[in-house]
Amino acid sequence: MSAKHRSVRAWLADETRQAHEALHHHPRLAPLADGSLARAELAHVLAHHFAIYEAVERARASNGWCDDLSLEAPIQALVSDLLSLSPAEACSCRYQHGLTSEAQCLGALYVLMGSQFGGQIIGRALSASFPDFQSSFFAASPERLTAWRLLLKRLETFDEDSDERADVLAGAQRTFAGFGTFMLTPLAA
Repeated sequence: MSAKHRSVRAWLADETRQAHEALHHHPRLAPLADGSLARAELAHVLAHHFAIYEAVERARASNGWCDDLSLEAPIQALVSDLLSLSPAEACSCRYQHGLTSEAQCLGALYVLMGSQFGGQIIGRALSASFPDFQSSFFAASPERLTAWRLLLKRLETFDEDSDERADVLAGAQRTFAGFGTFMLTPLAA
C-alpha cells in the first residue's frame, strides 16, 4: 500500500511508535501494566491520568473543539477510582497541555482514547493485584469504542500534506512526551 493511501491512524501509529513503546517501559507505567504497584502508587498514577485527561478536556471544551469527543466519561471513571483508592489523592495535581488548535486536540485525543484499549489489560492485572478494587477507568466500555471510531473517522478527513495533519501529529507527540514526563512529577501537597 502506498503512503498516499495509508490511513491517518496507521501514519500516526508509525510516527509515534517510539514514544508509545517508551511508555511501556516507563518506571511508573510498566508496574501498572503488570499489577505490581503498591496501592499508594496506583493512586498516584491515576491522579496523574486524571490531570492529563482533565487538561485536554478543559482545552477541548473551552475552545469548542471536537464537541462530539468529550473525555467526561473517562474523567468521571478516574474520579470514581481515585475516591475508592485514596480520597486524599483525588484530583490533587494539575497539568497544562498547551493545545493550540482543534487538530492538536485530535492528536491528544488519539493518544488518550487509544490508551484506554490497553487499559483493559491493565484492569485485569489490577483486579488480580487488588481484589477489593474494581477500576472503572480500566474497564471495557462500548461508549469508548464508539468514541474511538468517531475519532478515527475525523482523523481521516485530513489531507496527507495539510498543516492540520501535521498539527494532529504534534498534538499526539506532545501528549506522549508529556505523559511520560508528567507521570514522574510528585503530587501537589
